[in-house]
Amino acid sequence: GADVVAVLAHEDEDPPAGDRRDRGVRVRDLRSTVVAPERSGAGIGSAVVRFALDDIRSLGMSVRPTCWFVKGWIERHPEYADLLETTGDGTDDETDQEGR
Repeated sequence: GADVVAVLAHEDEDPPAGDRRDRGVRVRDLRSTVVAPERSGAGIGSAVVRFALDDIRSLGMSVRPTCWFVKGWIERHPEYADLLETTGDGTDDETDQEGR
């Protein structure tokens, strides 16, 4: 049917004006992944995250995994680590604004 079984909330951001480090690469912040409780454990969350990351790659964007599920998924699938947003010094930006 037309039941919603999963949602991945995100927001796209342009690079800061005049920031040459980003070379125009947009960032997609993956903020929250929700799967219907009755579908939990069926791999739906993983499928949604993989789809989102493949889309990000195809668009030439980078990802900010604010969502704990997305962050953990990328840690378990290092072939997607190259998509992680980086700071100007070439290191991954692995903390949010509260330092988590």
